[in-house]
Amino acid sequence: MPATTPFGHPDDCPLVLAPMAELSHAAFRMMLRRFGGCDVFFTEMLSAGRLVREPAHRSVFLIQDPAEAGLVHQIVGGDPELMGRAAALLESRGVARVDLNMGCAAPRLIAKGQGVALMRDPDRARAVVTAVRRSFGGHLSAKIRLGWAEHAAGLPDFCRMLGAEGVQTVTVHPRWQHEKFKGRARWDYIARVSQWAGVPVVGNGDVLTAGDAHRLRAETGCDGIMIGRGAAMRPGLFREIVDPAAPPADPAAILAEFIALLERYLPAERRLSRLKIFTHWLAQPLAFGHSLRTRVQSADSLAEARDRITAFFAACPTGASGGAATPDRI
Repeated sequence: MPATTPFGHPDDCPLVLAPMAELSHAAFRMMLRRFGGCDVFFTEMLSAGRLVREPAHRSVFLIQDPAEAGLVHQIVGGDPELMGRAAALLESRGVARVDLNMGCAAPRLIAKGQGVALMRDPDRARAVVTAVRRSFGGHLSAKIRLGWAEHAAGLPDFCRMLGAEGVQTVTVHPRWQHEKFKGRARWDYIARVSQWAGVPVVGNGDVLTAGDAHRLRAETGCDGIMIGRGAAMRPGLFREIVDPAAPPADPAAILAEFIALLERYLPAERRLSRLKIFTHWLAQPLAFGHSLRTRVQSADSLAEARDRITAFFAACPTGASGGAATPDRI
């Protein structure tokens, strides 16, 4: 059944958390839920092959809180039959929203014909969509890039194919495969994809502030806004977009809560690595954030990282808002 809003969400222009490897896990999602403002949450990218082989209770990527109804589960793969099986398996477990990863530019995925590699193989991409649509009755979406610059002429037909084969929402990160995250996202393509696909289109790319989100909507007329890195750098960003008067989030409190959520949701062997990844992004806009990032990256245990975070903010209490305490005191 055709969707009239992105991911079947009832609100106009919902705000969406992007699927980010090693970031969009249960602890991060639950932290963002407490801030508010985000309407639709994605899981991390899920390997179709691993999904069909690994029991659900053993997969760290499928951990979720009972309150997380309506999660979008993104699957990646290049084998149509395997992708169809993975989607059917998710539906049997109660998943109502599945997204097809056709935009990841990681070399390891491209080498296996997955992610953005599907955009230069439209016949295989069509077979993937057809197989998943045949085996999955819920809301089906796809996340794409602009594809491969040398195949730019085929982008309109690729987008039309997605809509024609039953994809109900398209998210576009408007950069070419070779650009990764370099340069400016080409927002003008978002409106073009909307015309070509004929389904709701979610814009993604370079939304790091509330102002960016409002400009993206105004310039492209997108049906939804997806945020990735910006949400990791500023976890209060979704709230700031919907409430300009919202107080700024306190990074010390954010990290304390994040560690507590890691301990609640993720197995012990995953916690320190996930804290290091999150801190890498959270520290970027902070005064002396490089010092915080370095200290956490070199920690050998979660307890040591927690102590170093506490010491950083004790010695540099205004670091989050441009204070002048020097990292030498930490």
